[in-house]
Amino acid sequence: MKKILIVGINEKIHSTKRFIQALKKNQIPYSFFKWGSFIFYERGIFSENTRLNLNEFSAVFCDIPSYNVHLKKDASQNKIHFRLNNELHELLKRIKKSKLPIINRDFLIRHPFYNKFTQAEIFSECAIEAIPTFHLSDNKPSMVLDSMRLFDIRFPLVIKQSDGGMGQFVWKAEDETELKKILCEKRNVSLIYQPFIENDGDFRILIVSGKSLGIMRRSAKEGEWKNNFALGGKVFPHKELEMENFAKNVCQKMGMDYAGVDIFKTKTGYKVIEVNVFACFEGFEKVFPKINVAEHILKFLTK
Repeated sequence: MKKILIVGINEKIHSTKRFIQALKKNQIPYSFFKWGSFIFYERGIFSENTRLNLNEFSAVFCDIPSYNVHLKKDASQNKIHFRLNNELHELLKRIKKSKLPIINRDFLIRHPFYNKFTQAEIFSECAIEAIPTFHLSDNKPSMVLDSMRLFDIRFPLVIKQSDGGMGQFVWKAEDETELKKILCEKRNVSLIYQPFIENDGDFRILIVSGKSLGIMRRSAKEGEWKNNFALGGKVFPHKELEMENFAKNVCQKMGMDYAGVDIFKTKTGYKVIEVNVFACFEGFEKVFPKINVAEHILKFLTK
């Protein structure tokens, strides 16, 4: 039996750990490679002096292609963030050439720079109901204010860094003064701008191979306006067939095998917040302990 290749940050990350547990349970051999260990040289990929031979594998599982390096011990604020879009793209091209299954392979090859900005463009292209979003090539406050008037968007204004995730690098400006303060040192940062949607929570639907695994409702902890589980948000199970069908349709339109679809439920209908290609599922499994997300991903890869 051929092995399955796992590429991740480390084996303690929840998604990777759960996938390894699923492999061991099903007695499937695997090899684990760290994102931070790769060396690219003359069309070859090496890790710790070993050349990666994709012919040894039957499928590939990739966790989030990024990692942090802490410059000093116990200094959480003093770190460098590495985002590996280019490395992922080169790896995916080789995986496709070897005809190996991997979740969202073709989607990520088509969209190598997938982030919150390009995601908003895809939503528009695919006619997906989403939060109105604009992006500027220059985050000059006067240009942001002009754009708000042009598109009839009012304060509060939500500002998100395009390559942010898990609720990080997201700000809310209540007025022009706060906007200027937030943008003070972000002139050259890729950002998106959205109107703030009043809510008492949002919803995440996990989709694997066109099927919904369930809906997790998220609500912000006291004193916080972001609903993310990673930021201490509370999570609850939710049942709504129409919402699940909406999320499945979003993934079908985008051509995705696996995704975490985040949704607001508004008076005018569902609005997509974002679609996560490498969706973490720790909070989801807390809400649905009987659902083994890694097993569903493994079944998709091995079938």
